[in-house]
Amino acid sequence: MANNIENQFLGNILATERKLTKAGDELLAYFKQKAEVKKPDLQSELMSFVNPEKGHTEEDILKDIKKVLRARETASSRDHTDRGDMFEKLFEEFGEHFFKTTCSEIQLIKTGEYDDRIGSIDFILEGTKEDGKKFRVSIDLTVSDNFDRTYSKTQKTITNITQDGKLGELKYGHFKNGENRPRSVRAPRVVIALTSEQFDNLAELTLDVIKNNNASEIFSNSNFSKSFIRQMIGELEMQLSCIEESQSTIIERNNSDDQIGYNVYKKMLKTTQEALENIQKIQKEKTP
Repeated sequence: MANNIENQFLGNILATERKLTKAGDELLAYFKQKAEVKKPDLQSELMSFVNPEKGHTEEDILKDIKKVLRARETASSRDHTDRGDMFEKLFEEFGEHFFKTTCSEIQLIKTGEYDDRIGSIDFILEGTKEDGKKFRVSIDLTVSDNFDRTYSKTQKTITNITQDGKLGELKYGHFKNGENRPRSVRAPRVVIALTSEQFDNLAELTLDVIKNNNASEIFSNSNFSKSFIRQMIGELEMQLSCIEESQSTIIERNNSDDQIGYNVYKKMLKTTQEALENIQKIQKEKTP
C-alpha cells in the first residue's frame, strides 16, 4: 500500500514537469537522432555473470532478473522525465569532462539495468591515481524541482550506512573496453541533482559544446563542474561522519565475529575517505 501511495505521489510530481525550453527540445532531438548502441537483453546480460565457483549461482541471478522485471512495472510513474533522461545521456556522452583533471585518470562508466533500477546507481566514477591505485564513487543523477524527492535519494544512502551497515553496491559491473572486473563493487554513492531551470541552462551550454566541438574546454571549467563536485564532497563528508558514528551497527550487521565486522567498518571508512580526498583534489585543481 505504501509503495502505491509513493508511486502516485511521485507520478503527480512528474506529471507536472515544466515544458521543455527551445534548447531542451533541440537537445532532445539531438539525442533521439543518435544511433542507439544495441544492448543485450536483460537475461543474457545478467546470466553472463553466472560463476558457481565464486558463489554467483544461476538461481540467485534469476531472482535478480525478477527484481528488475518487477521494478519495470512501476518505472513509468516514478523516474522518467525528458530532462532526467537527457541528463543521463548527456553524462554518458560528455560526463568525464566535468571531472577532467591532471591528478587522476578519470573514467565515467554507465551501469546496467539492475544497478540502475535496484541500486539507484546510474554511473560509476572511477579514478586511477599516479601510483596506479583506484578510487570509485557511484552516482545517481536526478532532475527535480521537488526538494523532498531529492532529499529522499540522499537519505537512502545514509540509511544504507546507519541501518544496514553497507556502502552502495555495484552488483553487475559494466566497464569500458571490455575489461573484466569484479562482479560486486562497494563504493560510496552520491546524488547529483539539478532543478529544471538549472538543467535548461545546461542544455543551452551543451548545444554550444556540440556546435563548437569543445566539450573538454567548456565543461571542465564550467560552473556545472564545480557544482557537481561540491555536491559530491558535501555528501561524502556527511557519509564519512555517519560511518564513524555507526561503527557498532556496521560491525553488528556484517558479522557476528567482531574482528571481521571491524575490518568491514575500517574498509568502509577507508573507501569513503579515499573517495573524498581524491574528489577534493579535483576541486582544488579547478579552483584558481
